[in-house]
Amino acid sequence: TPETVVRSAQPKAGVSVKWDRYGVPYVTGSTYDDTMFGAGYAGTKDRMFLMDVLRHAGRARLAEFAGATPDNLQMDREQLRSAFYTEAEAQAQIGNAAIRFGAEGQRLMHGADAFIAGINAAQNEMCPGGSPTGPSCPAEYAALGKTPQPWTRADVTYVASLVGGIFGEGGGHEYENALWLQQVQAKFVAVQGRS
Repeated sequence: TPETVVRSAQPKAGVSVKWDRYGVPYVTGSTYDDTMFGAGYAGTKDRMFLMDVLRHAGRARLAEFAGATPDNLQMDREQLRSAFYTEAEAQAQIGNAAIRFGAEGQRLMHGADAFIAGINAAQNEMCPGGSPTGPSCPAEYAALGKTPQPWTRADVTYVASLVGGIFGEGGGHEYENALWLQQVQAKFVAVQGRS
């Protein structure tokens, strides 16, 4: 619990969120799933529009959402090269991981579903009925003429693929590295090019 509580919320039974004077949320839940719900809720209350930007960037659809600027189009191309999941593949990934990792996978899948439910609960509070003109709905939605959409497991997968591509082992440059390797191999013969 923070020393000074600036605001607080109890979005559902078993979940409490308290923000300190720096805007840091402290989430308390009666269960693991309650805590995950609270994390999704608090994150959305603090950064709903940013989260939406990240899910669109992860889907390689940032230009469609935020505008077809050259930078947004380039980001979409790069993301599509490193994480070209269909909607069905992205939606299935969390469930597939749950099957693969047994009881712990099931616990994580339920936690992910609770996290998504927390996101959607906060989003519905802020933008009732998906209205971009709700009193606490981020102004960017109305400015862009967009309507907030409910989150799904696929959205979590797409955000994870974006973050993994940026900060993961490969750094998201697999496509560019493969092109460079082909050029080097063409110039120096395959065996020498690889070395």
